Amino acid sequence: MGRIQALDSEVYDLQLKNMELMTQVTGLQGQLSVEQVQNGKNRITVKVLSKPPYTPFDIFMLDGGTDQGISLGANVYIGTNTLIGTVSKVEKSHAEVTLFSSGSSTFETRLLRTGETILIHGDGGGSFSIVLPKDFDIKVGDTLVDGAKSQHIITQIYSIDESSQGSFKKVYARIPVNVFRSEWVG
Repeated sequence: MGRIQALDSEVYDLQLKNMELMTQVTGLQGQLSVEQVQNGKNRITVKVLSKPPYTPFDIFMLDGGTDQGISLGANVYIGTNTLIGTVSKVEKSHAEVTLFSSGSSTFETRLLRTGETILIHGDGGGSFSIVLPKDFDIKVGDTLVDGAKSQHIITQIYSIDESSQGSFKKVYARIPVNVFRSEWVG
């Protein structure tokens, strides 16, 4: 039994290290992408003008707007596959992005490993929480993707609290890259 716990601990440490490395890789890429709603194949790269702590929690201001082809409701990515939010306001030369992790966000995702649908709640700061039945099959390191067939990564599970006496467990997740270090969006 002790050996199993040691291996579980090692797996957890490796998963955390993997998430840290993914963050570093994305930081080196240094780009977010804004997908135009009208044409999902085109992405535009623009500079992030400001982000927390200089803007309200989970809001980015972009140095690009309708003049650059950015539209209201456009998806915002880090790298090629991590979906982090949508354009919530757009002007001629600038735009505002609200991250999915915003405290006011609740939306449907899919557990990539099983295809199960999961409702997640934004907690702010790139973090999410989920309340699930204790017997629900979810593991640390699992990836949640958008509800569409596109399978864009939304978040990864980093902790599961099953200590409650009740029938539910609380699951904690975060965007698998450090969005607050990003300097470019597209």
